[in-house]
Amino acid sequence: MAASTAERNVGAEMSTMCSPRLLRMAAILTVSLGLAFASRASAEYLLAPGDVLEITVIGLPDLRQSTTIDVDGQAHFPVVGQVKAAGMSLLELRDKIRELLPGRVFRRRTQEGREYPLVVTADEVTIAVAEYRPVYLDGDVARPGAQAYRPGLTVRQAIALAGGYDVMRFRGRDPFLEATDFRAEYYGLWTEFAKEEAHISRVKSQLAGKTDLDRPARVETPIPLSVASGIAELETQQLRAELADHQDEKAHLRNAIEQVDRRRSILSETEAKEKEGAGAEARDLDEMKRNFAKGVIPIMRMSEVRRLSLLSATQALQTTALLVQVEREQGELKRRLRRTDGQRQIELTRELQDAQVRLETIRVRIQATGEKLVYAGLVRSQLVRGRGGSPDVRVFRGQNQARQSLNVGEDTELLPGDVVEVALRMEGLTDGPQ
Repeated sequence: MAASTAERNVGAEMSTMCSPRLLRMAAILTVSLGLAFASRASAEYLLAPGDVLEITVIGLPDLRQSTTIDVDGQAHFPVVGQVKAAGMSLLELRDKIRELLPGRVFRRRTQEGREYPLVVTADEVTIAVAEYRPVYLDGDVARPGAQAYRPGLTVRQAIALAGGYDVMRFRGRDPFLEATDFRAEYYGLWTEFAKEEAHISRVKSQLAGKTDLDRPARVETPIPLSVASGIAELETQQLRAELADHQDEKAHLRNAIEQVDRRRSILSETEAKEKEGAGAEARDLDEMKRNFAKGVIPIMRMSEVRRLSLLSATQALQTTALLVQVEREQGELKRRLRRTDGQRQIELTRELQDAQVRLETIRVRIQATGEKLVYAGLVRSQLVRGRGGSPDVRVFRGQNQARQSLNVGEDTELLPGDVVEVALRMEGLTDGPQ
């Protein structure tokens, strides 16, 4: 049956759109670009999970799609479905997809709403890597982490993308000011160390009853000799002052004991006399009672004698009570005198223990500050001299049992998924004061 005019127009449009020459030129150009892109990455590069693939079919833009290879190595393509892509080269995967797609008839709709069949040929199918797995940088770089991969990426370029070399990543701080602050803290701690060391020597001398500092072999300090001598002199003065104060305290207690002892002797004599007087008054009272019973003395005289006897007995009792109190006070003073040396020994022992703990704490802080000072010197040296010695660069490539560890240079080309560890070698750096 003869075709209508409209049908002939559609056929002409299809002929123009599907011109074999144009399609072949476009397919060859796309394939060439894809092959060049793949060859620059690596002629032997094998696809792996994380790579993003893009499939294109000339004449069928609806089939253009990007897909990511999943952790199982599978990639999903339109119409074809799931395809095992991991472990294959790009050319191998392209050939596999071309085996599945060609020969299939797809229908395309024109602007007028008409559909026409379109047969896909092998040359019209292209697959390219749209996005490779990133490379990862760690170590002495400013911004460690993932960096997007592009074909031809070298170690030097990846480090540049990561912000360049950076020792210990002292970002946001001035290494010159940091070094000055650390140095001031370092010498301040050494001064505290020397002071605490002299303190310990003073306490040990006090425990031994010496008037001069106990000077064992001490740790050499970077502080000036005049400062160390001044600290030792002050501790010696404090040692002698505390020793004199302790001796004064003991002398005061002995003097107080002697005074109480004299009071006790006086009270003892007074007590004896008052008891003797009270006894005489008691005998007189008995005699008065007998005479009063005989009617020899009046009642007024009897009352007076009774009152005097009671007064004498009361005074004797008061003296006895006061004597007991004085003896108790004397015993307390003697006990204080005996405890003075023991209590001082306990306090000095506790003070020595605390001082030794503080000395060890200061020692640890000195070590930590010294390390900070060295690190600040590394950064300062990096800024003054550049990055210092050549870097040690190690690349970890592959997965699981196939993983390799490679020592490479800055101009080595990387592959997708490479893990790069960077370590700078700093030469000729000072370790700071010892």
